[in-house]
Amino acid sequence: MATAGAQTSNELEWNFVGTVTNLQTTYGIVDHSVYFDFSIVRGHKPTKGSDVRVQASRQHAEAGWIASSVTAVVQESDWLQGGFRGELERKVHIGQVTDARGLTGTIDKVHRFYEAAVPQGYTPCRGDWLSCQLYGSDDQWSVERVEPTRRRAYEGRITSMRQPPMINDDITFMKWSCLHPYRPQEGDLVEGEAIEHSGRTAEWRAITVMKAASKEAGLSRVSESLLRAVQMCKAQSRAPTTMSCAAVGIAQRLDLGSVEVGTCSRHKVAICNHGTFNVHMRSAVLVWPETMLDVVPPVELSLGSGEEGCIDLMLNARTRGAFQQTVVFDFGDSCLSRPLSYHVLAAGEGELVPTKPYQKPKSRAVPQASKEGRVVVPGRRTKRGIEMKYLPVKLKNYDVPPGIKQCCYEDGDVTEFVPELRENVSPSNYGQRFAGLLFLEEVQNIIDMHQFDMHKVRFCPRGPYLALNVPGLAE
Repeated sequence: MATAGAQTSNELEWNFVGTVTNLQTTYGIVDHSVYFDFSIVRGHKPTKGSDVRVQASRQHAEAGWIASSVTAVVQESDWLQGGFRGELERKVHIGQVTDARGLTGTIDKVHRFYEAAVPQGYTPCRGDWLSCQLYGSDDQWSVERVEPTRRRAYEGRITSMRQPPMINDDITFMKWSCLHPYRPQEGDLVEGEAIEHSGRTAEWRAITVMKAASKEAGLSRVSESLLRAVQMCKAQSRAPTTMSCAAVGIAQRLDLGSVEVGTCSRHKVAICNHGTFNVHMRSAVLVWPETMLDVVPPVELSLGSGEEGCIDLMLNARTRGAFQQTVVFDFGDSCLSRPLSYHVLAAGEGELVPTKPYQKPKSRAVPQASKEGRVVVPGRRTKRGIEMKYLPVKLKNYDVPPGIKQCCYEDGDVTEFVPELRENVSPSNYGQRFAGLLFLEEVQNIIDMHQFDMHKVRFCPRGPYLALNVPGLAE
């Protein structure tokens, strides 16, 4: 197991300098025995046959070795062969992400960076502006660290859910940027953090999207009476509808009915005192921020024994749809809440609603005999179509040739295996040419799927299931 470049070794830890003996799309093998993933590579990506400095460990004496750090060893001869005679240096480069797959990507189509260089909580996306720390000399540089050039906090409303989704018409975002369990909807108030981005429709991209604090708590426009009512409900650990206010009578559900969009209507909510003592209502407030429904002042109401009163609600219908709200009535020592609903219809939509359930018309009876004495015999429905029997057709597998697959993995010249790709399309070569293109498409699909490979990860409980968070995966 020991090599000539080994520095320290014991049963569970091993620090040594070895040679990359196998290299795949997302992982490699050092000295035929130590596995490493590209996410722990420091500096530039090693190549097959290059020397690397490895820090590896394993669970027990009979387990396999897994590298925790891999750093490419740059030999002086390598730099001289490449024409680099100066000393290695570090510099800062600002550029745009031109390609991104998972937590890896390319800046300005030149500088390739890997997961180890990406800060926690950030997933690169094409169009992001990044500041990267480079290490090397002249034309050979390795990316050590990347950071978004500019960040800013934002707060606004989702103005579009079409591709790409937009916030305030100037910030774009991806659906996987929304913090669980929030699901974005058009019109929601959101907040989060955005970074500089160059896209077709926006110059900023939100990397975190969550409900705005005012929307989450529902207290941005809530008066002091509602805040005190909510605190009383929490103190008694029960819903507001079950609080002790039995002397007051209010309908269990407040339904404002259906109104047409563009109309303004006034609705009354009746309140009755069935008790023997006077009741004073301090306020009536809406729990959730509302743009179409308001409580008409004054709201304070005093009712003697057996008296009835009412409060007014003003509904300005501007958006069609079904809406729900909660109204809290504050009586000082106790509170009552009632669910409220209303439906806004488009102009003329109410006329299309059926007035009674549909009933199938009764079929007309066919007379068995006419006046002339002729008998009518009901006909038989003819069979239309013949039942088709399909036989199973099993096609053979067209596996990708090993040479093409290995050539794609090592960034080789595919035309050595499919020389028809160099030629123009003709009747004599189009079969082999398009067969090669299909093979290349299948290999690319395999490579794209391997971008989301994860090793040494743990499932997290989420309800009755176990969930695995895959960064960068949209589905």
